[in-house]
Amino acid sequence: LSGGLSAGYGARSDTVGPELQFGHAMGDYYGQDVLIIKTAWGGKSLRTDFRPPSSGWSLDTPVTAGDEGFYYKEMLDFVVAAMADIASTIPAYNPADGHEIVGFGWHQGWNDRVTTAFANEYEANMEKFIEDVRASLGVPDLPFVIATTGMDGNPDYSTVELAQLEMENFTAYPHFEGNVAVTNTQGFWFASGSSPANQGYHWNRNAETYYLIGQSMAAEMQTLIESAGGNDFSDWINGFFPGETDPAIIGLGADPDGDELANALEAWFGTHPGEFSAGVSNLGTDGTTTTCEHPQSADPPSDLSGFYQWSPNLNDWYDSGNGPGGGPTVSFVPNTVGTTTTVTATASEPLADLFLRVGVMQN
Repeated sequence: LSGGLSAGYGARSDTVGPELQFGHAMGDYYGQDVLIIKTAWGGKSLRTDFRPPSSGWSLDTPVTAGDEGFYYKEMLDFVVAAMADIASTIPAYNPADGHEIVGFGWHQGWNDRVTTAFANEYEANMEKFIEDVRASLGVPDLPFVIATTGMDGNPDYSTVELAQLEMENFTAYPHFEGNVAVTNTQGFWFASGSSPANQGYHWNRNAETYYLIGQSMAAEMQTLIESAGGNDFSDWINGFFPGETDPAIIGLGADPDGDELANALEAWFGTHPGEFSAGVSNLGTDGTTTTCEHPQSADPPSDLSGFYQWSPNLNDWYDSGNGPGGGPTVSFVPNTVGTTTTVTATASEPLADLFLRVGVMQN
């Protein structure tokens, strides 16, 4: 389901969620097209369904509903697919203009708060969820806003609400300062007598409640965006290794995870500098045309630029459109869809040997 912002992006065509006012507020804030990617499945817990991978899964890869992490994976797959086809939702979108992932909103918790064991895990799982989502999207300090699960009108905070509010305890979570915000939703509750339904877990289907949640999430998101620091390589690497000063770990050319991808490449690719990444893959050749793929960050550091080069012998390297004097040339055309870039290298004539490399330089 996709299209212009309106009611109906949920279980029914005549109801709304926080996305309606959140989207309007963020669109007004930017004054241009904003893509809201909503994922929502009823009756799901953070403990099992959205369980982040660093909390541990019972299977290496969840394959069906009920498996730990199945909806975490579904959520991210949906986001990546939506980013790969923005023009279907925003027809005026020009892929050459690119896009930026600027924030993540989270409003969930009922199915954790009604099960004591799930509620007791919530704080640890919430911290890991934030970190894992950022790593999966390649944006280490992605602004993250949580709207608490404050429905039911009880002035006492549930274990899950306390866990959500704790994400703003920057003494316990200093790495979240300036990039995580929590909005307390208890004041947005309206009893069933002044609401369309008696469904506490759905905020009694009260549209004003969802308006207020969306408005408060947008206000917090705007504050985080405005207070965010720069987006250069130093900011990027510090998001993974806060406080680290050893150049063998945080340097541009360092490779702390030993995957033969320097930190500069990891930043450009949007991969984790502390975890093994495959890098360039799916290399294929057909006559004078060679293609390959590599991951691509949706929001690479502003002081880095990527480039492609070719060589006939691994000694002499040439930029796109160049080659040895009087000899062949190779031109590169990258095409990014979602978080994957496909590079097409076209040689001016058949070559006995062709070597390609991806490089990153600091501006």
